[in-house]
Amino acid sequence: MLGEVGEGDELGLGAEESSSILNIAEMFGAEVEMRPETKGNRMGAKLGFTKAHALGWYAQRRVVEYIQGVTEQ
Repeated sequence: MLGEVGEGDELGLGAEESSSILNIAEMFGAEVEMRPETKGNRMGAKLGFTKAHALGWYAQRRVVEYIQGVTEQ
């Protein structure tokens, strides 16, 4: 359904909570090498969920729970 009506209209699909790339890397236990900031780095962005929610779409899983599940196996 979303593919039929969600073309290029800023339909935000994702969880309402955000996680940084650094936070995600740390959840996997990765060694992180920080590099200097470069042009074009996006430090953050907000998704608009209003249209997705109007179509009945809501995130079913949280990234934190998913990573915990795959790293504990």
